[in-house]
Amino acid sequence: MVQSTSVNNSVTGLIDRGYCEAKGYVLTEGPSLTVVGTGQGAVGMVFFHQETVVVGNNAKLLKPHKDELAPLAMLFIAAVLNSRRSVFSYSDIVNVDRYEAIRIRLPVTPAGDPDWEYMEQTMREVFAQKEHDLDELIEVAASSESVVDTSDWGEFRVDDLFTLVKGSRLTSLARREGEIPYVGASQFNNGITDYIGNDEKLHPAGVLTVCYNGPVGTTFYQPQEFWATDDVNVLYPKAPISMESLLFIGPMLENAGSEYAYVDKWKMSDMASAVIRLPVTPTGDPDWDYMEQTMRDVMAESEISLDILQSLAGEPT
Repeated sequence: MVQSTSVNNSVTGLIDRGYCEAKGYVLTEGPSLTVVGTGQGAVGMVFFHQETVVVGNNAKLLKPHKDELAPLAMLFIAAVLNSRRSVFSYSDIVNVDRYEAIRIRLPVTPAGDPDWEYMEQTMREVFAQKEHDLDELIEVAASSESVVDTSDWGEFRVDDLFTLVKGSRLTSLARREGEIPYVGASQFNNGITDYIGNDEKLHPAGVLTVCYNGPVGTTFYQPQEFWATDDVNVLYPKAPISMESLLFIGPMLENAGSEYAYVDKWKMSDMASAVIRLPVTPTGDPDWDYMEQTMRDVMAESEISLDILQSLAGEPT
C-alpha cells in the first residue's frame, strides 16, 4: 500500500492480493511512479515501484503517456520531479491540475524528443557508482570490526576521574531564545533538545554529559558551553583529559549505566561509585595516549565512511 510517507519508498504496509481484489482496490502492476499527495515532509515526493502496488487516497499514480517506459528512465524522471517538489508545502496538497502543469527539463534528441537512451545510460552509470561506493562502505565496516582484549585493563571509579555536577532545571516558560545548547534527556543530537539565551548556569566545553533519567547512561562529549537540564549529570575531569580520551570513555560510561532500567534513575551516588574499565600503563594509570590514538583511528575511519555515505546519497563531500 502506497500512502503518505517519505520513508520506505512510500510503502506503509503490505496487503494480500486476494483481499485487494475482494475490496475492489485497483492494483497497479510495476514498474510505476507515485507521488505523495499530502503529509508533513513528504508532499510531492516521487517514488519508483518495481512491484505491484495499491495507491492509497493520500498518493497519486503517475502514468506515462509512453506505453513502455524503461525502469531506468522512470528513475531519471523521478529524480527530476523530486527536484521540483518544493512548489508544494505541508499546508498544500498535490492537486492533479497543478501537478500536470509542472514543466520539467529533460535531455532531448536532435529531433527534440526526450532522449530516453541518454537517461537510461546516465542511471546505469549512477547505479554502477553507487554499487562501487556501497562495496567500499562494506569493506570499511568489515575492517573496523575487531575484538578488543580488555583482560589487562584496569578498573576505575567514576569519581576517581571526574567531579559530578547535577544539571539545573529550566522551565520552558523561563527559556529565552538564543544559541546556547540546552542538553537534556535525549539520545540524539548530542543530547541537545533546544537552544536558549539563558546563561546563568552554564557548563564549560570539554566535559561529558550523562543522562541519569530517561535514556539512562546516554553519554555525550560537549564541545562548547551549554546548559544541562536536571535530567543530566555533568562530569568534570579532575585532571586534563583530551577530547579523544573523553570520547573513548563515553561508551564505557554508557555500558556502566546499562544495568539501570529506563524506568529507574542512575542516581548521582551510584554513578559516582560506578566502576569502568580502561586501558592502563605499566604503572596502572589510565593510558591516555592509547585512548587518544584509538579514537583518532576511529574518527579517521568514520570520516571515510561518512564520505562514502554522502557519495551514496549524492551529497557533496
